[in-house]
Amino acid sequence: MIRPASSTILSEMERVRREVGLTQQALSRRLEISQAHYSKVSAGLVPLSAKLEKRIREFLASGELPPPKTRSAELAEIEALSESIRRDTRQLLARLRELRRT
Repeated sequence: MIRPASSTILSEMERVRREVGLTQQALSRRLEISQAHYSKVSAGLVPLSAKLEKRIREFLASGELPPPKTRSAELAEIEALSESIRRDTRQLLARLRELRRT
């Protein structure tokens, strides 16, 4: 069973995590725990250790959460990556054609 103070901090952590668009995986890396453990703790399946509670409090107090990504920023990243892949593919195909000619 989760202590009331633990429940409050976990609720706040989940709210902030979702607000800024962090995955459990990304946040768990910042907290130096596995995603599976984070999921169990946040669901109340395992107790919140004093050490992890301290890390969460420090993390929330630090204000070092990244700004949330906007949909347009995500799309711009995907488009840039897609163009990079197309360019690399064209170069590889050109190189392959050259090798086949020789």
